[in-house]
Amino acid sequence: MRTNRRPTTALVLALAFVASAAAACGILQDDSASGGVDGTARAFLSAWQVGELDKAAQLTTNPGQAQTELTAYRNRTGVASVHLTPDHAEGDTVSFKVVARLAYHHTEATWRYTSRLSVVNDPATDRLRISWHSSVIHPALPGGGGGYTLHAFTRPAPTVITDRNGARLTAHDQPGLTQVLAQLHDRYADEDHQALGIRLSSAGDGDGGRIVATLGIGEEARLHTRLDTGTQQAVDTAASRYPGAAAVAIQPSTGDVLAVHTTEKGFDPALEVVP
Repeated sequence: MRTNRRPTTALVLALAFVASAAAACGILQDDSASGGVDGTARAFLSAWQVGELDKAAQLTTNPGQAQTELTAYRNRTGVASVHLTPDHAEGDTVSFKVVARLAYHHTEATWRYTSRLSVVNDPATDRLRISWHSSVIHPALPGGGGGYTLHAFTRPAPTVITDRNGARLTAHDQPGLTQVLAQLHDRYADEDHQALGIRLSSAGDGDGGRIVATLGIGEEARLHTRLDTGTQQAVDTAASRYPGAAAVAIQPSTGDVLAVHTTEKGFDPALEVVP
């Protein structure tokens, strides 16, 4: 009995030709290892999101640098959790949205921004990998690295100082109070209500560096005084006629200080007693 194998052979050859042509045109992707550009990007972002930084770093072209910088991002910005949402790949580039929950020095905030990454074929592994640049973490970081890191910082929220009737006192409107108001701001800064921000710093910046994000101005602290705006205006007007003059107005029945005027710096002759 003879069996005709020509149709089967022809079908196999045809399928092989179609697969070869599709691969040559870039239609087929190697899903066995990396899942293509989208799959590689998602694997990296997923590992980063769940805190598997070593695994995420191994999916890059520079695992050592990537792990160091991803760890610094987590530790120095106070990131408690991060949610990463990739867009679809455009060529070898994938943009992704970042929603980071920060908890730093008893201050919490949400940081939202967009970054991007590129997927390349890594000659060292012959696999698709994330082309590692510091800017993958945040676009403000220099693409080539260079020792820059992101740091969280806090500062006391502004203190609103008011007179006895609740009117706000400022150095602009009450120039005779400039020194007094500065001292009150420093003395009664509310550490429980802080502004939180992120700055880009290098090893030599110390506590300086460019501010990348301000995540909130904090809740304003309020300080109520017994000063009186009307009396303060009158004292400022009268004292302005005499350069270097200092004055204080006190309500005799209560001992409340109603107004203070001084133009000295570092010493307030209106309120301080010289021994």
